[in-house]
Amino acid sequence: MSRVSRRLVLALVVLVAACSRHRPAVSPLAPAAQPARGVVVDTVAEYVGFYRWPFEHSEFVACGTTPSDRPWWVVPTADAMRQRDSLAAIVTPDAKGPVFVRVRGIAGARMPAGAGHMGGSTRYFRLFEVLDMRKADGASCPVKA
Repeated sequence: MSRVSRRLVLALVVLVAACSRHRPAVSPLAPAAQPARGVVVDTVAEYVGFYRWPFEHSEFVACGTTPSDRPWWVVPTADAMRQRDSLAAIVTPDAKGPVFVRVRGIAGARMPAGAGHMGGSTRYFRLFEVLDMRKADGASCPVKA
């Protein structure tokens, strides 16, 4: 291998190492969670609440939202779906929810005609990241939103 080739390979290795993403460790739900209060429309924000995804459902109920603004139709990214399914395999036997989660995503504006399956949801929620998940041990939010 020539001197120039070795330098190119070394430069490529350094470049790949510098560009690789480092993912911080996932922190626990409470007390470190600092979810958005209320709904922040069209902005990436953190929420806590209940999530379920059985057949023909993909619903998130954010803690602190009014009953008239529930549920939200979840549209997960491929990464978020892998995170959800990996955590759910540990947390819930049927891996369909409901579970209590801390998530990061974008809540869209309310949809007057409804959103999701048969218009049963109030808005779309683009899920980017599932930060934490645990079994839903009741009907009320275990942390304040």
